[in-house]
Amino acid sequence: MEKKEIDEEGLSVGRILGATARWGSQQIIAELRSLAKRKKKKTYEILAEAIELYKMLDEIEHVDPKHLVIATMFLERQLELAIKLVASASSLFTSELVQSIMQTYQQLDSARQQIQIQQQTQSTPIPDIKSMVLPYVMNILQQILASITSVRPPTQQGMPQVKVIE
Repeated sequence: MEKKEIDEEGLSVGRILGATARWGSQQIIAELRSLAKRKKKKTYEILAEAIELYKMLDEIEHVDPKHLVIATMFLERQLELAIKLVASASSLFTSELVQSIMQTYQQLDSARQQIQIQQQTQSTPIPDIKSMVLPYVMNILQQILASITSVRPPTQQGMPQVKVIE
């Protein structure tokens, strides 16, 4: 015999629905089942959405209508500004700009293809950059060390004596 996985959440909701059906209204249970069928969701998903809406309503209940109107007006103004910004930015993307970008891309692509062809035709290996740069770096380091060792620290000379007139 195979054991079926038990959906604990589904069982818990089923218990609640059973208790509601026994002591509550059958019409509520029928409406819940109808909503679940129509929305193609599980009954506990419908209940979760209903609880979220209930919590939202509970929070909005304490909001001052004046503040809600002010917040809505503020959001509307911000949306207008965003639309204006998008509209002004769209003028930057003209067909000339797009053509210029495409030409640049095509030039880069053709240059890349030429480099690949050259690399394929060359049989000599690419020289090691480290071996090319190392002599220059060593020469610069030798010059720096030579200049550091040739500079002597200044000697301290006696302070000139100043006569104090009283």
